[in-house]
Amino acid sequence: MKHILDNGDVAIAATGKSNEVDSSGMAIWKVILLVASAVILCAAAVYACGVFYFTTHFGFNTTIDGRNVTFLTVDQAEDRIALNANNFEMNVIGREGLSLNVTAQDVGLRYSPDGQVRAIFRTQDPLLWPTRLLHQPNSATTPSFKFDTMKLSDFLQSSGIFLPENMRPPANAYPTFENGAWVVFDADPGTTLSEQETFRAVADSLVTGQLVCDLDSFDCYVEPSISNDDPGLIAQIGEFNQYAPFEITYVFGDVTETLDAFVAIDWFTTKADGTKSLNMDLLDAWLKDFCKRYDTLGTDRTFTTTRGDVITLGAGNYGWQIDRAAERKAIISAIANQSSETREPYYLQQAAVRTTELGVPDWGNTYIEIDQTNQKLYYYVDGQLSMSCDVITGLPTPRWTTPCGVFNIIYKSSPARLRGPIQEDGNPLWDANVTYWMLVTPSGAGMHDASWQPWFGGNRYMWGGSHGCINMPYYRAQELYRSADVGTPVLIYW
Repeated sequence: MKHILDNGDVAIAATGKSNEVDSSGMAIWKVILLVASAVILCAAAVYACGVFYFTTHFGFNTTIDGRNVTFLTVDQAEDRIALNANNFEMNVIGREGLSLNVTAQDVGLRYSPDGQVRAIFRTQDPLLWPTRLLHQPNSATTPSFKFDTMKLSDFLQSSGIFLPENMRPPANAYPTFENGAWVVFDADPGTTLSEQETFRAVADSLVTGQLVCDLDSFDCYVEPSISNDDPGLIAQIGEFNQYAPFEITYVFGDVTETLDAFVAIDWFTTKADGTKSLNMDLLDAWLKDFCKRYDTLGTDRTFTTTRGDVITLGAGNYGWQIDRAAERKAIISAIANQSSETREPYYLQQAAVRTTELGVPDWGNTYIEIDQTNQKLYYYVDGQLSMSCDVITGLPTPRWTTPCGVFNIIYKSSPARLRGPIQEDGNPLWDANVTYWMLVTPSGAGMHDASWQPWFGGNRYMWGGSHGCINMPYYRAQELYRSADVGTPVLIYW
């Protein structure tokens, strides 16, 4: 290209060089366009392949219930879940440290496809598969497991959780007397399981794939029927504190009986004005029954004699006898003073052994035994025969026969003068001096030496018998007098 200058010269422009620059730029753009087109085409191809692939497979970073199922088909994902089901293990827990592991093999657990995985897959848009590179979608399912109900039942039974020795029954809340007032003694929930509810809880946890089954949260335990806040219990305690705030625990050897508001509340009767007062007749009626149950004085008791016979001994003056008047006064005082006592009853008379079983001997193993049939006396000390001898008992007539029963030595005297009833002539029926005298019965019969008797034992009592006493040889009477204390039981029988 030519240009005319002001001086007339002609200048020629560098046209060739300019054309070279333009051609080079065009080439670069062509390369860029070609590369971009190639990238776009590749990306489109990858995208298209991804769309096609993820039409049948789960996308990037996909998890179901925490399990990675990326690039898996629905069937493959379900197979993985099923494989995990074979390794399933659940921990059953309960009160006081109860722990029981249940494995898939224990109960025949297996995965049962129910369409949940496929439904999750259908929510995946294959057109948006690249977006899954930027986040991690985690889907949750409700596990669908099946198991063998018989295997589960057998497993639970064999585990021992239902054995009585492994469970503690529930205990109701109840009133208890503490520090002068009735309060609630807390209920004990215990650890007794309901087999039906336990099976239901474990079964429900298995089918939903729970890793832990808390039996308490499923209400599997048998609960107390009376709780701490039971309205009836609260009302009962209020009434107890108003009328019978006391407690007496009576001790009978190794047996106890408690008298408290549970019994005494029935002694309070309602008056015309609606208030309640202690009915003494009801208290006395209870005392009468109480004494009848624990007094042994005058009751029948069994006894095995020296000759081996088992006989029944009744009557007599020996045995336990509660002081009813003293107990009545003590009970009224305990109610008034809101007392809590543990003690023996007040007694008018006691025996050697405290027994609460009717008919059981209460004289212990130190006693005197008099066998009128064989006219024998035996003296046992601590269960061992200490001495024995022939005797003469009373004449076999209604007036003079020696009384039978359980007696004891009332008192002893040495020497002693024994006098009978005064006759019309003013003289006693008998008047005898003895060296050793041991009174046995309230009617006046006792054991003593009898120097006037020519011999003892046999059938001499038939015609040479006493007026009811037990005649003994002198030295035997002496031995017994020195050994046997006042209060020693004396058992007399035919």
